[in-house]
Amino acid sequence: MASESPKTNTFRKKTENGKKAPSEPRKPLFTFGKIDTRQLSLTFGIILISISIFLFIAFVSYLLNGPQDQSLVMNNPDQEIRESARESKNWVGYLGAQAANWMIYRWFGVAAFLFPPFLFLLGFKWTFKFSLISLTRYSVFALFFTAWLGLLTGYAVILVEGYSYWSFLSGGLGYELAKLSHDFWEWAPSSL
Repeated sequence: MASESPKTNTFRKKTENGKKAPSEPRKPLFTFGKIDTRQLSLTFGIILISISIFLFIAFVSYLLNGPQDQSLVMNNPDQEIRESARESKNWVGYLGAQAANWMIYRWFGVAAFLFPPFLFLLGFKWTFKFSLISLTRYSVFALFFTAWLGLLTGYAVILVEGYSYWSFLSGGLGYELAKLSHDFWEWAPSSL
């Protein structure tokens, strides 16, 4: 037969139900002398946000003015850097022309536009202590589309068969991936 008395919580003492005393403010887990980790994460976050904005502006300017800066950023050791910086058509100067040349022309092509948002999201997370979107999800998305976008634009460059004004869009990585996969498909025996 069921008892008529209400069930009570037997795990908590009655004195624990009251208000808790305010805890001490959190101390940083690690410090560098007078600089704590909160200051470091804020500083690095702002630096990453600034770098992402700088790279984005440099990449957009490279798409519009890239061929004009090509002779400046290629191996030109006899010319001073100050003269090159004055002649640069990139909106963020000679450093922006160099960064865009390396990231777009030599490495990733237009898929390099996926890197500034990643740096911005990482800097935002470090600065404001919350994330706009998941960094893991964006990283997987960016890596996947970096490979596929490079491969697709690399195939377009191979199909044109020759130098084109748009051949820099694939970047070195995309062009080499396209050549490798194109050679693989040519080598494979046809079963049909």
